[in-house]
Amino acid sequence: MMKKLFFLPLLFACSLQAQTIKVLTYNIRLDNPGDGPDRWEVRKAALAAEVLRHQPSVAGFQEVTK
Repeated sequence: MMKKLFFLPLLFACSLQAQTIKVLTYNIRLDNPGDGPDRWEVRKAALAAEVLRHQPSVAGFQEVTK
């Protein structure tokens, strides 16, 4: 009986499958209208496309404003 109880948790642990977690980080950068072609209004569509393309489990952003 003792051997069976020992192997049950081991069998359960071996049956677990590894999970993949995708992490996306992006520095949005300060929204500065003086950035010309690099201003947020131009870059935001590219960021949205990247998020949709990679479909991260977790996303972190820096310098985000409303």
